[in-house]
Amino acid sequence: MTNNQNPSTADDSTPFSSTAWKVSAIFLALVVAALGYLLITGRPSDQPPAAAAATPTSTPPVTESGPPTTSAAPTTSTAPATTQLPGGPSICGLPDGDQTLPVTPPAASWATVGSMAAPNSPIYGPGVISDDGIGNCYAHSPTGALFALVNAVVLTNTKADQFSQVAIVQQRGSRTNLYDQVLVDATKEDAEAGSKMPTDPSTTDKVTVLGYQYIDYAPDRATIAVALGIGQPGTSTYQPSMLTGVVVWEDGDWKWVYSLQTAGSMSPIISQKQYKPWAA
Repeated sequence: MTNNQNPSTADDSTPFSSTAWKVSAIFLALVVAALGYLLITGRPSDQPPAAAAATPTSTPPVTESGPPTTSAAPTTSTAPATTQLPGGPSICGLPDGDQTLPVTPPAASWATVGSMAAPNSPIYGPGVISDDGIGNCYAHSPTGALFALVNAVVLTNTKADQFSQVAIVQQRGSRTNLYDQVLVDATKEDAEAGSKMPTDPSTTDKVTVLGYQYIDYAPDRATIAVALGIGQPGTSTYQPSMLTGVVVWEDGDWKWVYSLQTAGSMSPIISQKQYKPWAA
């Protein structure tokens, strides 16, 4: 599916072709490389309980003042050892939770961030909202990775007069690959915001989250495709697309990886079978 917007107004009419989107697009790990398969790796296996030690036997001593006495047998704990996931616990104390991919779309409350709806959960995150209004701290689990990625996608659709782009990069970006360059671009975007008219959400195309599809998951890295509806449904310019992002577990939170290796145009959605519906 192609975007039929008028070339002369495309840069101003859609957040994904605006200056803010172009700046953010460097790190919007795009393009589903293989939506047709689902690879699940890295699930921590349950460790078996420690075997109980054999109880030693002893001959009860005989005393002059009473019947034989017996010594207490040593006790051995049979509780299973705790599995520590790579990268340590969540920075705000959210439990790791279930390490299996969600069979059904997770429950969420949806809050407007900029002009899009973002998922929130007391279980999966964000567990902390910074002074800049940016959600941080997500559960160290497949579902936590999903919440982190979708919230990152929503933040990249904001403008500098709504959220500090530098704060977004510093708080939600992984210190890998293109981080330094993205930070430079975000700094320029923030500096230019003061000379522009405030963003009017009604003048930009509507962008909504439609669903998701896991591509790959391990406890320290997740690749997930997010289904987005760009434009007004029912119009000729409406464009459902899949956007692929990578998050890594870094410093006790899921962080977005900025990479040119998967950069490019978003992949058009051919069928709703490509994703699991999940929306506000």
